[in-house]
Amino acid sequence: MFTCIGKATRHSGCPRSRGYLATSDQQVKQGIYAQAGIAEYWIVNLIDDTLEVYREPHGEQFRNLQTFVGGQHIMPLAQPTLSIRVSDLLP
Repeated sequence: MFTCIGKATRHSGCPRSRGYLATSDQQVKQGIYAQAGIAEYWIVNLIDDTLEVYREPHGEQFRNLQTFVGGQHIMPLAQPTLSIRVSDLLP
């Protein structure tokens, strides 16, 4: 799953209004995704230029949060042989 918070972006589904904060939206979605057993949930944080990766769903929350920055790479759980550069996800 993938969502965005922050300023205008080129990613589809992301808000276009500057300064958008998705705190309540993020909490609602996180609970839904965790309850559904979604193994991994990504948030592109356009305010801080980071990628937040939530893993290990438990109840309505995720047990593990990792934050990545532009020069780092991440390997999605669904395709662990694929390496994605975080800066490729940022505008």
